[in-house]
Amino acid sequence: MISGYFYLLPVAFRKSSRVAEIQFDNVDSILSCFKDLKDPRSHINRLHVFGDLLVICIMAVIAGADGPEAIGTWADSNHTWLKKHLQLPHGIPSHDTLGRLLAALKPIAFQACFQDWIQTVAPLDKNDNVNHRDSPAIGQHRNQRSGGHDRRRWMSTRDCQENH
Repeated sequence: MISGYFYLLPVAFRKSSRVAEIQFDNVDSILSCFKDLKDPRSHINRLHVFGDLLVICIMAVIAGADGPEAIGTWADSNHTWLKKHLQLPHGIPSHDTLGRLLAALKPIAFQACFQDWIQTVAPLDKNDNVNHRDSPAIGQHRNQRSGGHDRRRWMSTRDCQENH
């Protein structure tokens, strides 16, 4: 059942809930594309590395997680792989920590960084047409709109920089 709390990725990138072995080792590609995304967390009590949190959220949602609790469950189930590829100085973050981070991220900035990463992993050529209209942004409920514009669309890198 989909919680409706938020969605990280367009419907086109979501996978089934089937558990599968992770066949992706290029965590640096995620970290590189998200390096300019501002960490929205308070400087007080920051236990987890921002990049670690982003990688966990992205990988879990690609694997089918649909909210912070599911992301936390995925992270617990894949602790060995995550420990091999991430710093995790304080272990796996709680679902509450993940939920607070996701609620605080700027959706447009995240989407632009995500789009940059997808282009490095699976480049689109000029003839590809991907429809993202069915995908709410981070922190948005399925039917929510804000600011008089559709925040569910992909933004260019220029737009990402303007919306930091």
